[in-house]
Amino acid sequence: MSTKVCQTYLDFASVKRDATGKELVPKRFNSFSNIGTCKSAIKCLYKEANIKMHDELEARLKVDFANGYKRHIAQLREDGEMPIGEGKLPMTVDGSYILHE
Repeated sequence: MSTKVCQTYLDFASVKRDATGKELVPKRFNSFSNIGTCKSAIKCLYKEANIKMHDELEARLKVDFANGYKRHIAQLREDGEMPIGEGKLPMTVDGSYILHE
């Protein structure tokens, strides 16, 4: 795959979408962890096909896109446009009492 195709894929994957594939309005972004999974999928494709990844693509995945996206997400959180927490939150004490009943 070319670097441009991989970049296009990561750009597409970085934006949250509905079940039909349309961007959510207002525009929301996926977490850095989610994009890390997409990067791993690209690397896995190359490994499974036993093909060496282009140096340009490898550098792009390691440095450019990852650091730029991480910085972008940090800025969105700082501006209050994206929630600070990622993933599942721990269960509250009240929630555990309800489940216990």
